[in-house]
Amino acid sequence: MSESLQIKILLVEDAPTMRRMEVKILSQIGFTDVVEAQDGEEAVGKLSESSGIQLVISDWAMPHKDGKELLS
Repeated sequence: MSESLQIKILLVEDAPTMRRMEVKILSQIGFTDVVEAQDGEEAVGKLSESSGIQLVISDWAMPHKDGKELLS
């Protein structure tokens, strides 16, 4: 699939290697606008400062603020 998918994604993952893999996979399927956060606390900041995020993909078990707290 070579067509760019026009959706802004917030990817929240505390493991750097896993986060890089997830970004690569999203890119391979056409998602080019991915904002990254390393934990739920940083994700809240990214949600505040980045407009247009339409999808959040989040790890569940993270330090500082886990996926459930982020969802709340």
